[in-house]
This record gives sequence, structure tokens and C-alpha cells, in this order.
Amino acid sequence: MPGTQLSVDMPGDPIELNAAGEPTHIRLKPFYEAVKSAWATFDTSRINPSFRRERAPKVPITTTVAMFPGASGTGVTTAPLTNVTILTTKKTSRE
Repeated sequence: MPGTQLSVDMPGDPIELNAAGEPTHIRLKPFYEAVKSAWATFDTSRINPSFRRERAPKVPITTTVAMFPGASGTGVTTAPLTNVTILTTKKTSRE
């Protein structure tokens, strides 16, 4: 959120919110420690990603590179890559 203050190592809650519930201050070290602690207690065996073949791209995906990346997009130009990565679905023995 624009205007949100970031700090590295100040005492306080990891994230402070204003009356509208928007973050106004994020303390990076306490935020990192909170996420690290929560992830340590999370059962990663519950993660079971699935892939729906009907939503897979039907043709290879071509990519472009921003020559001058900008946050606002102003002055950004794109050019085709000379080394293009093509993403396709993984073939399985069921196909």
C-alpha cells in the first residue's frame, strides 16, 4: 500500500493497521519471525497442489522482457527474447 512505512528492527507488532484496516507500518524482522514461527508449526503434508489439464495452455507461451522495468510502467519498452522459454504441460504415461 502506498505510504506504508517499512522498518527493519523496531519494537512493536509486525504490522500496524489504521482505522480502515490498511497497513501503515510493517516491521520486517518481527514479521519474518512471525511467518517463520507459523510455518514451523504448519503441516506441509496438507499441501496437495492439483493441475487441471483443461486449463492448461493449448499453445506454447512466448515471453518478453522489459528493457527498462518501472513500477508505474512509464517508459517501459518490451522486446522479444532471443532465448525464448516455452512452457508446456508435463506428459504422463496416461496420455
